[in-house]
Amino acid sequence: MSLKLAKQYLQRKRFTEAIALLETYCKGHPEPLSQDFLQAQMWLVTAWHRSGRPDQARVICESLTRSADLQTQDWANRYLVSLQKELGEFIPIVDAAPKSEAVVTAQANRYRRRNVVLTPKKTDRLFYVLSMIGTLVVF
Repeated sequence: MSLKLAKQYLQRKRFTEAIALLETYCKGHPEPLSQDFLQAQMWLVTAWHRSGRPDQARVICESLTRSADLQTQDWANRYLVSLQKELGEFIPIVDAAPKSEAVVTAQANRYRRRNVVLTPKKTDRLFYVLSMIGTLVVF
């Protein structure tokens, strides 16, 4: 059972063959914490999802969110959110931003200035005139 063959099946969009290989590989793998096993699980999630079975992908993806490998956890959490959106499930939103009332405590227009005139530099005016002449010549 080779992961290379399963990867080739995924790349060729032959998902049923990839799923069969990856399922067999994962069931017979002696070390479920190894990088090969985690990679096979991630490919299995992708294969189930792309084959039209996001529910099966979600089950495996949820188990990967509890992995000891932080990169695998991160990938699984991000993929799980996209699966939940696709399945139309409720996604809890974490409110990490502070309330706007707590942030804005000063006067609202404190940076407003009246009668401000912005004059471009001479080099900016020259660039503007040359670009207009170039536009007229082209058309």
